[in-house]
Amino acid sequence: MSIKPTSPNSAAVLEFKSGQIAGASEPSPYDVEMVQDGGKVLLSEPGVTTVLMVTQSFLNAHPAVVADLLKANVDALNYIKSNPAQAQADANDELAAYTGKPLSSKVIGPAFKEITFTDDPDATSLTQDAQQATSVGLLKSVNLNGIFDLTPLNSILTAADQPTVSAG
Repeated sequence: MSIKPTSPNSAAVLEFKSGQIAGASEPSPYDVEMVQDGGKVLLSEPGVTTVLMVTQSFLNAHPAVVADLLKANVDALNYIKSNPAQAQADANDELAAYTGKPLSSKVIGPAFKEITFTDDPDATSLTQDAQQATSVGLLKSVNLNGIFDLTPLNSILTAADQPTVSAG
C-alpha cells in the first residue's frame, strides 16, 4: 500500500471511479462524490481545509488591502450564514463558470452541509493536519508556532460586533 498525493482533488475522484486508487482523504465535495460512487467513510475529521493567509511583509506593506480582504471574507461568511440556499446556488454557478460544469444537486447539497464556514483559522486543526502529513511522509516537519497574526482579523470582527478568534 502506498500514499500518493493527487492534484487537483477532482483527479482523486476520477482515479477512485476508475479503480486506480482504493481510497482518499478529500474535502467536500470530493468526498461526497466518492461516497456516491460506492465509497465508504472510514474517518470523518472536522478541521481546516482552507486558510486565508498573507506574508508578514505583505501585511506590513499593505495593511489596508489586507483589511479589505478580511472584511470581504467576513461579509461573504455572513452572506453564507444568512442566505445558505442562495450561497450554495451562487457557489455552484461559479464552479460551473470555472469548470464548465456545475455539481449536481445530489453532490452540492450534501457537500455544503459538511462544511463549516467560519472566520476561525483553527490553529489546532492545522497543526494536527501537518503532524499527520509528516507522519505519513507527505510533509517535512514544520514549526507552525506564530503562524497566525489574528490582530487584523480580530479588529474587523470587533468592528462588526462579532466574536474574536484565537490562535490556539
